[in-house]
Amino acid sequence: MLHIRANSSRPVRYFSVDIEADGPSPSVGSMIELGCVAVDDPSKRFSVKIRPDKDTFNPRSLAISGFTREQTMGFEDPKSAMESFNSWIFENSQGSSPVFVSDNGFDWSFVDFYFHKYMGQNPFGHSPRNLHDLHKGFRRSLSKRLAEERGELPHSAVEDAHMNAMHMRRLMEEGLDG
Repeated sequence: MLHIRANSSRPVRYFSVDIEADGPSPSVGSMIELGCVAVDDPSKRFSVKIRPDKDTFNPRSLAISGFTREQTMGFEDPKSAMESFNSWIFENSQGSSPVFVSDNGFDWSFVDFYFHKYMGQNPFGHSPRNLHDLHKGFRRSLSKRLAEERGELPHSAVEDAHMNAMHMRRLMEEGLDG
């Protein structure tokens, strides 16, 4: 198990998070799938499909997920989905501060918005880690593409989160200091 400490005396635990959405931002679209994997223990996974909370959506954005609008309307209530995710994070943080990792700010914007809207706060705080930037910095190249090493994502939230978690682990095993 990877043991990581932040600058404070409280340890941190990294969680790789990925979402699928039916729009380009939480102001005009909805999060329709959420996946999360603990970076230090990829067997710890969370996945939920979430019913849209807006009438607006972008058909091209929705098509990326592979779901139809009719299918998404039968998914779990957003509030109960976020409550379940919040409980899972708490249970799997093991007394550590949870740290959000995703491959870009898109995922963060939806998860942060949904936590504040449905829970009143975000258990991850307000300092996510961006795997694309970590990758580029660790490889010392602003043009180094994450997908070249990690592979292309299948657009299944939990599988995408797993691929990102495995890449984060690889960087840490190669010396990226947590």
